[in-house]
Amino acid sequence: MDNDGVVEIREEEEPERREELRRSAVTLLVAVAFHLLTLVGKRSAGFVVPDPYSGTEKNGHWALYWASKFIYRMAELSCLTVIVQLILSTIATVVVMVGREREQARHMRRLRISCNRQLFLGFICFTISLALSAYLRCFV
Repeated sequence: MDNDGVVEIREEEEPERREELRRSAVTLLVAVAFHLLTLVGKRSAGFVVPDPYSGTEKNGHWALYWASKFIYRMAELSCLTVIVQLILSTIATVVVMVGREREQARHMRRLRISCNRQLFLGFICFTISLALSAYLRCFV
C-alpha cells in the first residue's frame, strides 16, 4: 500500500517537472528572440559605433545618449542575463537534483519567475529606447 502511494506521488511530480522544463524552454526561446531583436534595433538606430561617445559628441542630444548608452545596453544585458541564467541553472538543476523532482520543479518555477521579471525589465528598456529613437528621427 505504501509503495503504491509513493509511485502515485512520483507519477504526479513528473508531469509538473516536465511542465516547468517546457515553460523554461519557452522563456529561453523568448529571451534569445528578444536579444536578437535588441541587436537589430540597436544596429538600425545607428548605435553600433566603435567609440561609444562619438554619437553624443557629434549630435549632443540627450535622447541619443540615453537611448544608446543606458537603455539599449540595459535591454541587451537583461536578455543575456536571462539566457545564461536559464542555461546554467537548468543544467545544474537536472544534474545536481537527480531523484528530487519536487525540488526541481519548485526551483525551476522560481527561476522562471525571476527570468520573466528580467525579461519584462528588458522589454520596458527596449520600449523606452524605441520611443527615444523615434523622437530623434521625427523631431530632431
